[in-house]
Amino acid sequence: MIWISIDDVKAASLGCYGRERNTSPHLDALAREGVRFQNCITQAGWTLPSYASMLTSHYPFETVMTREYLRHLQGETEVARSRDPYRMPEMNRHWYGRLAPGGFPLAVTLGAAGLRTAAWTNNQWLSPKLSGLDQGFREYHFTEKADAYYTPADETLEQVGEWIQQHRTERFFVLVHLMDPHKPWRKHPEYGFGDQPLDQYEAGIRFTDDAIGKLAARLKEMKVWDRTLLIVNSDHGEGIYQERERFVGHGGGVIPDLIRVPLILVGPGLPQGRVVESTVRNLDILPTILALLDITPTVRGSSLAPLWSGPEDRIADNYLPAVTMAMMKGPEQISIITRCWQVVMIPAYQTIQVLPWGSNQTCGGPSGESEEQAKAKANEFVKELIEDMKTSTLPPPVQIDPETAKKLKALGYLQ
Repeated sequence: MIWISIDDVKAASLGCYGRERNTSPHLDALAREGVRFQNCITQAGWTLPSYASMLTSHYPFETVMTREYLRHLQGETEVARSRDPYRMPEMNRHWYGRLAPGGFPLAVTLGAAGLRTAAWTNNQWLSPKLSGLDQGFREYHFTEKADAYYTPADETLEQVGEWIQQHRTERFFVLVHLMDPHKPWRKHPEYGFGDQPLDQYEAGIRFTDDAIGKLAARLKEMKVWDRTLLIVNSDHGEGIYQERERFVGHGGGVIPDLIRVPLILVGPGLPQGRVVESTVRNLDILPTILALLDITPTVRGSSLAPLWSGPEDRIADNYLPAVTMAMMKGPEQISIITRCWQVVMIPAYQTIQVLPWGSNQTCGGPSGESEEQAKAKANEFVKELIEDMKTSTLPPPVQIDPETAKKLKALGYLQ
């Protein structure tokens, strides 16, 4: 079992999600060979809370949020009072903590089930000292070089291929985090995309795609491809566009390009070329993996298997609401996607906006969902969030040393 998660990839930049530029030929081929989820929503707008959510199938406020975040939601912090939508608060020092021991992330469960576990990660926020997400991994490889922000995708996947070669007769779970689409970008003139920010961003995606293609070919040569589940997704999207030279970034908003991410599954027993239109969530990946191993966890998410094996319309509501917490720049925005609507809330300002979501084909009429019903669901979620945080044991803020702070600043997380 291999889970490749590519940092910072919006679904709209992949060919199989409609991009006309040749950014992802190998991922497009994988989508034709397996199941592609057209509308997968991340639970957080940047890396640490997103992976904490994915690897536990719980919301970020249940895993790595501190009491300072609760104070911000209640409008008590200086940042909340400033009402500056572009301000980046000192959130990384005050709003986030490490996943507590005993948080039971995915690797703990899989290790207990007899799988050999290993991970390769590259973003500074996924280091053991900042994240705590190494729990349960027998091996946890992280880039610690002082002069390197991350290890390129080809080098990372070469290491992964060597490891699988050594352990191919065992049952294994490998998590791979790749960083190349994330700033600071490396130059890839070989693709001829251009020099604008979108060009550099999508060249990083293409470079990553080529590396994944090489790994897939190697797995086939090793005769492990036909018995391996491969998952490919991203932790969050990116706000970057051809018509704007300015790099927009991520973490401070909940527009579709920031919250809609790719999700592709390929493996034994899965249908080929299936496209699931229903809105699903990154936190549904963990229960899907465990369901395939006949393990039933107590988590927020639901197994995605029924969506590729039965009629979607009867079970689509099992994956709602799809919640995203922006939690990085400016006032905290929370997106809550219901059957027909995207409700965007700024709790500190007590504002709420309702936007159409999807085709809205099931909305309207006596059996449809009204805007007011969607607002009520969103208000109830945020109310429960705040009440849960008031009574929970929350982690202390992470401590960031100067060298790590330097790297986080280069990656855009600190000012």
